[in-house]
Amino acid sequence: MRKISDVDKPSVDGAPDAADKPRSRTTRRTRKSEKNGQIDLSIALEAPIKLRSDDRHRNVSAFEAVLLQHTRKSLVEKSIASIKFVVAQAEKYHLIRRPPPRPQTCATFTVPKGLPEDVEREIFKFCPEGDSMSRIFGILRRYYNGRRK
Repeated sequence: MRKISDVDKPSVDGAPDAADKPRSRTTRRTRKSEKNGQIDLSIALEAPIKLRSDDRHRNVSAFEAVLLQHTRKSLVEKSIASIKFVVAQAEKYHLIRRPPPRPQTCATFTVPKGLPEDVEREIFKFCPEGDSMSRIFGILRRYYNGRRK
């Protein structure tokens, strides 16, 4: 058997000593008068959001983050609601431009079959003045009405 020495402390009930216990954690409590259960939404909404792409971080506004997310959703997932949101925001902030006017010289016209060669030549004769389509329709109307001059 082993002798109890001064170094060894006998345990009476098997519980560890109070000195060996871990310290209890102290938590800081906020007073009810400080917060009153409310948060400041303006700070939460105006705080920048961190985005990560290609192992780079950048800060964007909350609106830009929402717009980027809807753009991705409309392109990748083909979400109709996201497409409507992006188009509505573009219209709201006047981001949609009208396309440039097309030049009048690049029109395609199909000539009907069975026209005589002289009528076809008259149609394709270049005429710089006036509207070319109205001129062509006048030639065709004259031919089909039988009043060819």
